[in-house]
Amino acid sequence: PMANRLEELAPLFDCIQDVALEPKWRLVPFHAVHAEGKTEVSGARNLDTLRLRLGPRMLRRRRAEILRDLPPRTDTTVPVELTEAQRIEHDALLQPIARLAAIARSRPLTQAEFLRLMSLLTTQRIAANGIALLDFTKVWPAISSVARPDEALLRSLCSPKLLELREIVRQIAVGQARKIVVFSQWVRMLRLAHWAVADALGDAGLRAVFFTGEEGAKRRTQNLVELHDDPAVRVLFASDAGGVGLNLQRAASACVNLESPWNPAVL
Repeated sequence: PMANRLEELAPLFDCIQDVALEPKWRLVPFHAVHAEGKTEVSGARNLDTLRLRLGPRMLRRRRAEILRDLPPRTDTTVPVELTEAQRIEHDALLQPIARLAAIARSRPLTQAEFLRLMSLLTTQRIAANGIALLDFTKVWPAISSVARPDEALLRSLCSPKLLELREIVRQIAVGQARKIVVFSQWVRMLRLAHWAVADALGDAGLRAVFFTGEEGAKRRTQNLVELHDDPAVRVLFASDAGGVGLNLQRAASACVNLESPWNPAVL
């Protein structure tokens, strides 16, 4: 609540102990900092006093306190070799990236140059995921109607991660009856991934659901409920929309990152 407005603390605590923050009219005058010559609140002060008043009525679970209650995590890196087509697309961008990097060593990049560099690096990451993702608008209409893709079709897409994911889903979701969260930065990659594993799940009477920006809030909530409560829902395909604030450890025991994010904190 401190990220919003100080006065919002009062109604939040009314349901716990309505006198905890009395007199409530003092919250803003005593704790708010106003920008010079302006009425809007720009910060907070006297927070030690506020902490003392709220402390006995707050429960905060810190990472160090709960790690001992969690099962150990096993990280497995699955190496996937680039196809020749992927390598060509990826390496074709090395020179323009190197030129921009050389400029950055001598002076700050302009906004246009920086955006160009980020675009090139992102395109390399897309190519590493597969040519099917890089050329999605051309590839998807041709393959989306194929209900049971065979290995030859999957290999023709130059997206070897899809073949690897298919095996992981067969082993963990079907063979071990465990639930999996599959993450990707790109919703299109998740659509390709679902297409690649749907028949393997369907043959076992299982299915997958999505948590991305393309579903409405109600649909996303329903998908999470089904992941937790429906034994037939074994896979959740999630984009960055599901990267923060979701507690899925009771539902799923495995997570597959189709690509590693640049930011270690995000990972």
